[in-house]
Amino acid sequence: MNSWTLSKVIAIPEKVNAVVFSPDSQFIAVAANDIFPRIWNRNGEFQYAHVDNDGPRNSITSLAFSPDSTLLVSGTRDVERCLQVWDTKTKKLKRGIGAICYK
Repeated sequence: MNSWTLSKVIAIPEKVNAVVFSPDSQFIAVAANDIFPRIWNRNGEFQYAHVDNDGPRNSITSLAFSPDSTLLVSGTRDVERCLQVWDTKTKKLKRGIGAICYK
């Protein structure tokens, strides 16, 4: 760690709740203090936000990629207990799991 240097700073306008790198090292997913997971490429360039989302109504607090990096799961810790599964290729919500998770 003594030889590490900062290569890129990504400015997030809100409180960050979770950050995860994809297993294929292509993407960085960030959960800010809202309901939309945001994706950057490995060079720190913003790519897109997953906005195909009618719920949950509370902030995302956790993120995880599938081992092949084709899915991203976002989760909340509130009473909704919502998990949402996102397709990283189509950038669409595949399904919601929980009390108030749409699709």
